[in-house]
This record gives sequence, C-alpha cells and structure tokens, in this order.
Amino acid sequence: MSSRFCPRVFCHILAADRIKWSVEKKKHSLTVESRSRTLVTGVEKVIDSSPSVINMTTSEGALTVKGEGLRINAFSVESGELTFEGRVDRIDYHAGKKPLLGRIFK
Repeated sequence: MSSRFCPRVFCHILAADRIKWSVEKKKHSLTVESRSRTLVTGVEKVIDSSPSVINMTTSEGALTVKGEGLRINAFSVESGELTFEGRVDRIDYHAGKKPLLGRIFK
C-alpha cells in the first residue's frame, strides 16, 4: 500500500483498482491570554457570533465561548485558526452524540 499527499487529503492506493481517501484532521487547541485574547485552532466553522457568545465547530466537536465584548479579529478556514478579543467568562464543549447506553435507555 502506498500513500500520496495532497493538501489536507490523503489518497491510499490499496490495489490497482481500489483507492481509499481520507481527510487530515486539524489539531485543536485553545489559548486564552489574560481572559481577553483568545486563539482557537482546529476550527472548521463559525456558526454564529455576538458580543456575548461565539459558537463554532472544531475538529473535537462543538464549542461555545461566552463573555462580554467578544469580537472576532480573524478566521481562516484554510488554517482553521480563529482569534478574538473580549472578556471570556465561560467555555463549553458539546458532545456530538450521547453515549450508547444513554441512547438505548431513554
């Protein structure tokens, strides 16, 4: 099996007639400086933003940041980096799916 690299997409040649494609997962990190400057990496999509809340989807799931005076400075879809300013009061990660037992025993 050989592997070729294209930007963010891997092509795995399994056999002469079979190819498997996979997308590189962006690494996620969150850095808050003095509760006023924030850098988030691994951001896939900004869902909405206001001065009190920013909702986004990261490579590790949904993320909500709450605070005051929140303002997005820059967002790059290509690099997955989001920077914003404002006082951060709360950071919440949201699970994508309920655990299996939680779905079975509602």
